[in-house]
Amino acid sequence: MLKSVVIGTLSGAILFAVAASAADQAAKPTDPQIAHIAYTAGKIDIEAATLFQAHQRHAEQLASHLQLASELQ
Repeated sequence: MLKSVVIGTLSGAILFAVAASAADQAAKPTDPQIAHIAYTAGKIDIEAATLFQAHQRHAEQLASHLQLASELQ
């Protein structure tokens, strides 16, 4: 589910970039636009890493509980 959120977000950003470039192919992005693109990409990367870490911790806890349950039987 987390992958689908990240993939959906990235797909939306890519589609927006493609549509914007198709609308005006001759124009190059300005420095503020480039800075905004870099900031947004960095923010998406940080959010994706945070989601991954949370998911990984959950998976480790689940494995620990399953192992404990099997040892108690």
